[in-house]
Amino acid sequence: MRAVFTALVVMGGLFSIGCNGPAEEEAVTWHKDINPMLESHCTRCHSDIGQGVGNFTDVETVRTLSGRMLARMDEGTMPPPVSDPNCRDYESSEFLSLPEEKKELFRTWTATGMQEGDPEDAPVLEIPEPTLTDADMFLQPPEPYVPTFADARNPANEYRCFVLDHGRDETFYVTGFEPIVDEPQLVHHVLLLLVSESDIPDDYDPAVGADCIDGRGPLGDIAGMVAGWAPGMQPVRFDDGRGVQVRPNDRLVVQTHLYRKGPEVDGLSDQSGWALRTTDEIDTQLIMAPLGYSDFKIPAGDPAYTYDGTESGEGPLSLPIAGRAHAIFPHMHVLGTGYKLSIEKPDGTEECVVEGKYDFNNQISYILKEPVSVPSGSKINWECTWDNSEDNPNQINETPKRVTYGDRTDEEMCFAFTLFSFGI
Repeated sequence: MRAVFTALVVMGGLFSIGCNGPAEEEAVTWHKDINPMLESHCTRCHSDIGQGVGNFTDVETVRTLSGRMLARMDEGTMPPPVSDPNCRDYESSEFLSLPEEKKELFRTWTATGMQEGDPEDAPVLEIPEPTLTDADMFLQPPEPYVPTFADARNPANEYRCFVLDHGRDETFYVTGFEPIVDEPQLVHHVLLLLVSESDIPDDYDPAVGADCIDGRGPLGDIAGMVAGWAPGMQPVRFDDGRGVQVRPNDRLVVQTHLYRKGPEVDGLSDQSGWALRTTDEIDTQLIMAPLGYSDFKIPAGDPAYTYDGTESGEGPLSLPIAGRAHAIFPHMHVLGTGYKLSIEKPDGTEECVVEGKYDFNNQISYILKEPVSVPSGSKINWECTWDNSEDNPNQINETPKRVTYGDRTDEEMCFAFTLFSFGI
């Protein structure tokens, strides 16, 4: 009897399909599928608070730009490239790259009329906050600064360092930081540095700060770096008892690299700074180590020049004592295309830490989900790759020329700014 019933059910199913046609697939809509996808993967840059072109929270804007957006997805340039989480996973990795199935979802939406659908179908999203909502310290220069770009040795570039008093009488720790980027058209990067009171020049003028390009004077010394921002970077948060120490006699320096990309920025001012989240006690103290090279020479016309420091004796890198790496901020300039950092341990094992394609407009601080141990005697293998060819769309010279290390945007860097804890 049971077998007969099962057969009837199957026959009934087949009969209904024959009479009514195959079940229709559920439509792909803006509210149910596309807006959640874009909010998860794109609107950190493409929104009214981001630096990307177009507000992707607006359905009409996305409809207008859908063809270009899909082309960029197919090229692999949207979202911009990031470190491969298969090397080592990091916070928010699931939001920073676009799975193939979501690309196909967008393709289906564009091909089926770009329906808006029902707002009630929108899912509840859990994505990282785009701003540091619990910041309790805000540091900016006292006045907007208008760059002059008058330094003949560094045309079109200025580094300004502003000394700011944190106003605390006790040691505290920075557990989160977010840049306050005032004029994105001017700003190449913003750093936060620590100096002592004795490092401040006698003639320091707080209204205009100090010229600190090429590491001029103690105010520009990146050995005291706490945090850094470059285009694409999001707020950094340590929510588990980790932080960077600031003592009562320390002074905080906002270092801003201003770049004249064209006459359209002439007369613009900037007052960039930092929003910080602080606490009085931590479990693990973090220290920023600016790992990198300065002896590379990128040949003119080379589309894929890689430098790892071995040819000049700069690499591999090492630490003076054992520690753990908690976060990595790879940094190059506009010719950069790739990077890789691994830890080669004394027992012969090697662990990948970050590895990926590089995009100057999408520089990320990778907070590792599991810090990597760096035993005493380990080698830190760090390499950078640049495209100095005529075909590079980011080529800054009309005719490619040999490029070396320097602070200017038309020069290059090869840094892995790394937050370590030591003695562990």
